[in-house]
Amino acid sequence: MKRKILLIVSSSNSIMRTVLKKANCSPNLGILYIASVLKMHGYEVKVIDMLVEDFTVKNFINEVKDFNPDVVGVSIFTEAFDNAVEIIKLIKKNCTNVKIVAGGPHVTFEVENTLKNVIDIDYIIRYEGEFPFLLLLEHLNFPEEFPIDKVKGLVYRENESIKYNELHGYIHNLDALPFASIGLIKVEKYKEVFALITSRGCPGDCVYCCSKAMAGNKYRYRSAENVISEVYYLYGKTNQNLFEIYDDTFTVDKSRVERFCGLLKEIKLPLIWRCQSRADILSYELIDMLRESNCKYIHIGIESGSQIVLDNIGKKINLQNALEKIRYANKKGAYIFCSFIVGHHCDTKETIESTLKLIKELKAEGIDVGVAACTPYPGTYLNNNAEKLGLKIHAKKWREYQFGNPIVSNSNVSLEELRNYLFRGYKGFFLPNDN
Repeated sequence: MKRKILLIVSSSNSIMRTVLKKANCSPNLGILYIASVLKMHGYEVKVIDMLVEDFTVKNFINEVKDFNPDVVGVSIFTEAFDNAVEIIKLIKKNCTNVKIVAGGPHVTFEVENTLKNVIDIDYIIRYEGEFPFLLLLEHLNFPEEFPIDKVKGLVYRENESIKYNELHGYIHNLDALPFASIGLIKVEKYKEVFALITSRGCPGDCVYCCSKAMAGNKYRYRSAENVISEVYYLYGKTNQNLFEIYDDTFTVDKSRVERFCGLLKEIKLPLIWRCQSRADILSYELIDMLRESNCKYIHIGIESGSQIVLDNIGKKINLQNALEKIRYANKKGAYIFCSFIVGHHCDTKETIESTLKLIKELKAEGIDVGVAACTPYPGTYLNNNAEKLGLKIHAKKWREYQFGNPIVSNSNVSLEELRNYLFRGYKGFFLPNDN
């Protein structure tokens, strides 16, 4: 019986680990929810998070050997792909008969290239991993009774070809999932271990984001009662009073938000919290509701200071209306963080200057901002239609796909010009001739 499962969160490089440790680092909740499902079905699970763990090669191999897993699952993001491959090779070289399962957004959208070029990966699970992983383990335990072609969501090699099984489909009753297995990680390694995900899927159509492609366009969510139960549970486990909801957009369903905020006040714990919202969904009433329940931090993606650009990237927001809500929330005492992107396929020097000008104005008003380079990750509309959109991708390695590393240009803005714009956005440094 294959009972011991090692789950690994891969990391891109030591520099990224250093940055994350200094930032608001939180655990990989996707891995921890999968771990909970496996544990619920009797499997022994160990988690290694390479984003916060510091291993020599020898120590890492010893750690894996000591656990002696039957199956190793590796969560892979694009920028971490190259390092993940090295980790997988090390495990295969040193652990006899172990099966390697890869999952995550990168391999979901680059599945064929991955299996063709990385022979040490035995299986890939696409999209949501909880139940396909469980089904794969049942196949490995009972191969005759439960043949591999019945494992929905699985991709694997069969002779000289790549076999795609039927997709599993999305989990609609998210309340049926157990809470994240926080006991499997070293909580002291994280600055923000009190975190949870309460929904999946995204109603947006942003061309630079793969959330919709990964989790579907139907917004699926846990009940307010289920979420408040996990908040209560994690408060007891972490002894922290700040928690973060990592949903792409927490505020989609107004009635759920209202119920959650009400329950949060009822449990009377000394909690403050933060969440992410969309400007087209956030209303003045919702802002008041969030603030009354001690939500002090709200992240809102604006992405450009040009309405023309916003209309062309599928953002579906009115810039002036969004700014009015942001300023209202700021006056209500919320810490507002606005994110921006430079280098959109439709950006010009003028539209980027508008973005930088807006960043400067918001900072002067006490609103925090962040800026990133447009990065066409696999699974995004940008990546799938780069040539059609006139976007040139300069990256040669997957590790170059990072928000702080410009890798694209268009007919209006060169790669070097984009680097300069990004630097100005990062440092808040505006040239003398800026308006």
